[in-house]
Amino acid sequence: MKKTILILGILITSVKVYCQLDTLLPYEDIQKQKIFATEESALRAFWNGQPVYRLFLSSKGYTELPSDICEIISLQELQMPWNDLTKLNPKISKLKNLQRLNLTWNYFRKFPVEICELKNLRYLNLSGNGKKTLPDKFENLKNLEHLILIGFNFKEFPTVLTRLPNLKILVLSDCKITEIPESICNLSKLEVLILSNNRLKTLPDCLFEMHLTELDLKGNRFKLKYNKEYHTDAEFAELREYLNEKKK
Repeated sequence: MKKTILILGILITSVKVYCQLDTLLPYEDIQKQKIFATEESALRAFWNGQPVYRLFLSSKGYTELPSDICEIISLQELQMPWNDLTKLNPKISKLKNLQRLNLTWNYFRKFPVEICELKNLRYLNLSGNGKKTLPDKFENLKNLEHLILIGFNFKEFPTVLTRLPNLKILVLSDCKITEIPESICNLSKLEVLILSNNRLKTLPDCLFEMHLTELDLKGNRFKLKYNKEYHTDAEFAELREYLNEKKK
């Protein structure tokens, strides 16, 4: 009888610990948490029942995402820039509470579609990975608020982005984009749009009806004085007048 009670007690404790580790933090609280800077220290803490929320593994020479890291169910932020990743471990889908992911400057042979299973992502930075398209599954990331895709070879604006209803900050610098579609105005929550160093000559009219607080057009193909950042209503009005004149 005592043995049964003891086993039951262990099971209940294990369930409580698991539930604690499997809790989605408020997004604004993530950056208040402790940063783990090695795989070993994070795994040691996690297997001892401590929640591991933030793991920073920059410039560590990783060629793949270790399966053990994918078992850290409490993880809410994973930073792995400047490694040698060529593909993503499919087990990353286990990190269902991941809200912040940085995989900049790796060597993915094709777009890591596994990211599209991380439906709680709110921040994603994939800059420097140079792909030409985004998969249709990218629209699964409905909670995404902050997206940075610098240095992609898009040429055409990836319209799948216009199906991300919570997007607030979108950075598409150095992506060889020549045109912005009207459908960008579906992004009703968008506040910051960074389009520097592309090949733009015009913008959709509806862009001026959005509630942008920052629009960066530096390094595009507008008249030189209009290749700049825009913040105020007066600046937006000046840009709109210039584009209207071009149409005449």
